[in-house]
Amino acid sequence: MKKTFTLFVFMLLFSFTGWSQAYMDEIAKKCCDCAAKVNPDLKENEFVMAIGVCMIEVAMPYRKKLKKDFGVDMTRIDLEGEKLGAVIGAHMVAFCPDLLMRLAGEVNDENAVEEQSAVLSAKGIVTRVEKDFLVVFHIKDETGKTIKCYWMAEIDSDLDLVMEYESLSGKKVEVHYVEEKLFDPRISEYRPHFVLTGLYRAD
Repeated sequence: MKKTFTLFVFMLLFSFTGWSQAYMDEIAKKCCDCAAKVNPDLKENEFVMAIGVCMIEVAMPYRKKLKKDFGVDMTRIDLEGEKLGAVIGAHMVAFCPDLLMRLAGEVNDENAVEEQSAVLSAKGIVTRVEKDFLVVFHIKDETGKTIKCYWMAEIDSDLDLVMEYESLSGKKVEVHYVEEKLFDPRISEYRPHFVLTGLYRAD
């Protein structure tokens, strides 16, 4: 189950209405009962996984019907778990809507955290200011390692970078940056780059 869970639930809620309603309602009710026994204080990812286990256990006796009506192959649950969750979730809305809202919110929150790039920082000497399509600061950090930081957009700084960036060679700075995968046409692959989010004077 990923961040598309909420969208799938509401799309499938309308798409599957009336399809094999009796046994799907039975699955949904059993899943709600199982979910009600899950410890609500579990961490978000553990809570989501526990609900997923409920769905798999309840759905297994109906695997032939699920394959016929919804194309969900329970023998490939590692690949079709999201699809199963969306199908069952669409019917669980009628019996335990609060649970589904919490589940959808936690899945989205979890993915938002995963997708948020961590901001890294370093202090060092600017050894080179490279000017091409982008400005790239080559910085030798306090461990002796040289990193390349790409200035791609407006960033936070205590300098007038537009006017001063060329004079930073040999100066000590503190940089904040995130790692982003950018496409490199020379090798036809995405590779990691350090993208600046901040550059400051350092003592």
